[in-house]
Amino acid sequence: MGKHYTTVEIRAIREMGQTMTAAEIGKRLGRSPSSIYCAASAYGISLNTGCRKHHTMEQVREVVRLRRSGMTFKQVSEATGVALSSCMYLFRTHA
Repeated sequence: MGKHYTTVEIRAIREMGQTMTAAEIGKRLGRSPSSIYCAASAYGISLNTGCRKHHTMEQVREVVRLRRSGMTFKQVSEATGVALSSCMYLFRTHA
């Protein structure tokens, strides 16, 4: 790990890691997603794996919402900017 983490940051990663992705946590703490993964690993913190760590939970919810509204996966992909295969994966694992 490059920059050291404070106990407050470690606690925040532990708490946010239950409901947020590494990208979302990193954005809040001003760190990169990869640094969040490294810190979580170093401190034995389990992160939310609700998606493949490349999509925010907001994107996941939007994909599921749009697909349930009757849109095709191609339409969902175009509307969200999420790859077609990712839309199918996210819907299958989160619907």
